[in-house]
Amino acid sequence: MFQRHLNRLQLRLHEGAARRQQAEHGVRDHDALPGPDQALHQLALSPKSAGQAMALLQAFQCHQVGLDAQIESARQALADADLALLRQTRLHDRLPVACLRIDQAGHLLACNRTAREWLGLEAPALRGLLLSHFLSPADHAELQQRMVRINQGRSPAPLTLGLLTPDRAMRPTQAAISADDQPDHYIVVLMDRAPL
Repeated sequence: MFQRHLNRLQLRLHEGAARRQQAEHGVRDHDALPGPDQALHQLALSPKSAGQAMALLQAFQCHQVGLDAQIESARQALADADLALLRQTRLHDRLPVACLRIDQAGHLLACNRTAREWLGLEAPALRGLLLSHFLSPADHAELQQRMVRINQGRSPAPLTLGLLTPDRAMRPTQAAISADDQPDHYIVVLMDRAPL
């Protein structure tokens, strides 16, 4: 009877050893695992290095928690920046003055809602048009002189410009021009001029 019991225990031990060997071969033969994971699995297979594998796994998990926190922080910062940009864009569009961005030749590159209303066109139609289409030749020449002063490093004085409206009337405006952050680009701000 004792012998039968011993035989059953040996059989179970043999079956367990066979299953473990099968599992080890399965893990060793699994090529889909990337380098660090494969090395971690190799360490975990040996009882001598299992503690080292657990320490590495814990370190990886700590780094993962840190990375997850950084990713969440970056997402929040991006969402905050998007909201701030939206607020600034709305503020810019609601200004009671016309803000235009032009290049050296006077092409319209960008403008706020007030400028679009005063010029009677939507943004896609305005982009690339010459500001001179909306100014008298004399006013256009005056604006060009102010651009030259800016290029010379001198501060240009404000000027009066007559802006041609969609109904072909002249809208008297007080204008200021400054250099944009991009070379040979300018910001022009027009505000209604009070009648004298």
